[in-house]
Amino acid sequence: MTANRRIFYSKWLPQLSSQHVPPSTSIHRAATQRYKHHILWVDDMIPEPDGDSGSVRMYHLWHVLLSEGFHITFFPNMFRYMHYALMARTHGVHIVLNRTSLVQR
Repeated sequence: MTANRRIFYSKWLPQLSSQHVPPSTSIHRAATQRYKHHILWVDDMIPEPDGDSGSVRMYHLWHVLLSEGFHITFFPNMFRYMHYALMARTHGVHIVLNRTSLVQR
């Protein structure tokens, strides 16, 4: 078992060191290391693309930025409907929610 581990390590050392982070690295940093740039996007609400044209434009901007290799962290002040947050997450936008951002209806 130890011999196989040494062989594996010596064979794959360049890939392991360039593509993987050390075990002590935070989970968020490890998950976002492949992105060349990070954007913190702060807005009042999560966009609702079926409600207004500005939200549609924001989704298109997110799509362009994500396709160019950016990592987007979106921090809304509040939101009304969880399915919009889930829709943004499925597109690749990291949504940061806090308890004060929830609006009860």
